[in-house]
Amino acid sequence: MFCLDDGTELLQATAGSGDPNATLRMPAPRSTDPGPTVASAKAPTLVEQPLKPQAEPQPFVSPGSALRNALERARFRGSWAQ
Repeated sequence: MFCLDDGTELLQATAGSGDPNATLRMPAPRSTDPGPTVASAKAPTLVEQPLKPQAEPQPFVSPGSALRNALERARFRGSWAQ
């Protein structure tokens, strides 16, 4: 098992090893020093990209209202069953 804070391995007392309340000696924590930062040899060149045209969003029409509208248009045109 490992510590969630620093990743060091947790020691487990074995059964029958003596006093369960005794203080366990832990090893020294691992080094977390990242070292010096090294700069990149060449910075990337930024290039402006042209904007691409986008389609206009279409209004949402529920299936029920689309059917009602179709029936109303059919009745208005006179093709509704007479």
